[in-house]
Amino acid sequence: MKVGTVTGKIWTTRRLEELPGGALLEIEVVENNGSIESLLAYDPLGAGQGERVLVTQGSVAKGWFKSGNAVVDALVIGIVDEETEEGATGMSSYMAEARRLAGQLPADVEIYKTEHLAQILNLTPKGLRDKLRDRGMRTGSGRPYAWTRKEAEKVIEQALRPVQDFE
Repeated sequence: MKVGTVTGKIWTTRRLEELPGGALLEIEVVENNGSIESLLAYDPLGAGQGERVLVTQGSVAKGWFKSGNAVVDALVIGIVDEETEEGATGMSSYMAEARRLAGQLPADVEIYKTEHLAQILNLTPKGLRDKLRDRGMRTGSGRPYAWTRKEAEKVIEQALRPVQDFE
């Protein structure tokens, strides 16, 4: 296994049938000697730009596909929430916190209001709207303050993301 950082997505308009539909990510891996390896990996997990991921290669990656015909030799098998060594990246730590807080969303609710998210983030509803506005999210009077679970998870992530990431 290797740990790398997602640097981009690869989009194909034409492909072999044996290449499964889904995300192909470009990942940079820094080797022990300091050299940088760039590889492409199939991503069934939905990793985003800048996230650190675990990648497996070779027969293990190919064996994950039931058909056995996949032309994939690298597979994202995990998204790193937190580094274990000193010096975790800001990206890793705020993403881990966003996932932890999103886990506190009530499961029996279909639409989450500003009050739900503000309470989880320990903010006032106005404080949450101000924070989102600072990060470039539209929160004007025409924007309904209600989100689906997926949207609510994204709002939590955006609220925790450092402002300098948007500048």
